[in-house]
Amino acid sequence: MLTVITGPMGSGKSQRLIDIYNGLPKDEGEIVVFALDKRGGLAPFISTRNGNRIRTNVDVALTAISQARAMIIDECQWLDKGGFSIIVSLADIYGIEVYAGGLRVDHKGEPFEWTASLLSIADRVELLTKTSETGENLKYDILVNDDGLNIDKDNYKSVTAKEFWELQSKLLEK
Repeated sequence: MLTVITGPMGSGKSQRLIDIYNGLPKDEGEIVVFALDKRGGLAPFISTRNGNRIRTNVDVALTAISQARAMIIDECQWLDKGGFSIIVSLADIYGIEVYAGGLRVDHKGEPFEWTASLLSIADRVELLTKTSETGENLKYDILVNDDGLNIDKDNYKSVTAKEFWELQSKLLEK
């Protein structure tokens, strides 16, 4: 079974994966934990902004992945075709419970290819949301300074759909 957990930055995807991990019985088989990073590597932890984390166990993944009881993958938007194929085969052929968390769209509003592919075949989807102080749904994450004109590669900001498209218009005019 494939469960995909998605939402904007800061919506609680990593915490949800940690909660799933903590809720799985540990005596019924290995639980493989991956955290990907945008450089194509593996991170040592799944971690949250408030300091919660679990260690990844790639060594188990490399030796006994088809024997696992469950697999948890954070930042699935950074998957490649090989990683996607492994997830599909584990879930469909071996019947392993796979939980993948990641962003749906990038800072330009474009879908991440492998998250979209996972969403299209998922048995279950959990869409997490993030709201502003005024209760508005913050749907997009952007790489734009507060002036809305200059891209800042280190400053992500969550915005509503309306704010996102207004900022996109400003950037196109630039």
